Parts: sequence; structure tokens; C-alpha cells
Amino acid sequence: MTVIAWDGKTLAADRRVTFNGTPFEATKIFLVSNGESAVIYGAAGSTCDANEFHRWIIGDRDRPKLTDLSIIAIDEGGIVYWADSDLNWAKLGCGATAIGSGGKFALGAMKAGKSARDAVEIAIMLDVDCGNGIDTLDLR
Repeated sequence: MTVIAWDGKTLAADRRVTFNGTPFEATKIFLVSNGESAVIYGAAGSTCDANEFHRWIIGDRDRPKLTDLSIIAIDEGGIVYWADSDLNWAKLGCGATAIGSGGKFALGAMKAGKSARDAVEIAIMLDVDCGNGIDTLDLR
């Protein structure tokens, strides 16, 4: 119930999550910095898993056991990485990428020349499980 898109410059995501069939808003993309380096990432899947992952990545807990999560992370050099619940990271060799239920719509829009933000807007129009606004983060 998510769309997160990366176009090589901007990470964009919708804000819709659901609980017992009721939609509400949540942030799905984050900037994490240790003062020396920074990473931007987006998480799709279980909101509980996404929160546990975020607490781990900022050093607030031990490595969590996750069951339903897909993550894309971009380092300062613009390298894109992907992981699922097992947290075994894979370096992606692509420019534009997208995850979540609206990911295919967003990827198609970016392949047609749209920005990540525009691609998320298009995915929201086409996937009823996406919506509630858009957040963006630019690679610094």
C-alpha cells in the first residue's frame, strides 16, 4: 500500500498506510546522518517493521527481526541499494527505481521522463492503495 520512487536525484513517497482497512498518514522516507555521511531511504511494507528498522538504523535498538519490508536506500554518492526483510543488501545497477504496490506505475512514469514526485502522483491516481499526500527528499 505504498509507492516510493527514486529518479536519480529525488526520493518521493506517498503517505498512505492502513490499519484494519482504515487509511491514515505516515512518513515513509527518511534522511539519516551520523555527522560524517548521510543516507536517504524509503520503506514499504509493514508499518511496524518500518518503525523497527528506523529505530535500528538510527542506533536506538538491536537488529530487528522483520517479516514484511522492502527498502531502497541511497548513499551520498547516489548509489542505490535494496533489501527486503532479511536485510541482506543488494546494490542496484539502475537509475530510476520504485517499490511498493504503486511501484510499477511510478517506474513506468519515470521511464517516460517524469520526475519521482510526478511519478508518485501518477501512481496515486492509478493505485487506490496509495495516497494521502507526497513527501520528497533530495540527495544532497
